[in-house]
Amino acid sequence: MEAVRLVKNHPNMFALRGNHEENLIRAFFNRQNDPDAEPKYKYVDDFTLEEIEWLCSLPFTIKLPHLNVMCVHAGVVPGIHLNEQDPENMVTMRNLVKDSQASNSASKWTAHSSPESGVAWASEYNGPEHVIYGHDAKRGFIQFPYATGLDSGCCYGGELTAVILPARQFVQIESRLPKKDRKEKHKRKPDGIKSRLVEGNAGMMKGVCDVESLGIEAGQAALFVSQKETYQTSSQ
Repeated sequence: MEAVRLVKNHPNMFALRGNHEENLIRAFFNRQNDPDAEPKYKYVDDFTLEEIEWLCSLPFTIKLPHLNVMCVHAGVVPGIHLNEQDPENMVTMRNLVKDSQASNSASKWTAHSSPESGVAWASEYNGPEHVIYGHDAKRGFIQFPYATGLDSGCCYGGELTAVILPARQFVQIESRLPKKDRKEKHKRKPDGIKSRLVEGNAGMMKGVCDVESLGIEAGQAALFVSQKETYQTSSQ
């Protein structure tokens, strides 16, 4: 809740719509329709209708055309125009499975949320924009020629990973979970990584976006851009 309110009210922070937002929105309105039912998430009752409406207004993509970058929560299916992407895939997908009978003739792939089926969607994506995404904590931080996955499993004991643009400089902060609870698969480090926000790095971060806290939900990525005017969104 604190993260939502921080991002909602901060002039230099932007957010994408992801699976957690979808779940919260659904849970909120289910609660409104049946006030006597046990809420799925205990914090649902702490949100206001205005805050839920703000979550509903979040875009599925953010484009930074001057950097040739697009941000999405989970991914996109290669070969399908952005306006034809399935929003559900964009907030849940991790992998692609070949489908010779695919209903969309522009793509030979079907999106899957399971990381066990098929191949990582980003391994088959060939641009033209570089996509920055999250959602795939099991793979952790990972780089492909045209995509970068930032979810390094903070809520599972990994790190919170951020990218600073346009330099594509990566910063990681350790999870607050005890080290003994951390999973080795989430401890992959990007080249030239900053393992924590020491004083010098904190100053560099503030130079990009004047914030004192990342304020991003555990396990998600923080993206900082210097020019608010270049912020463009797509709800499809």
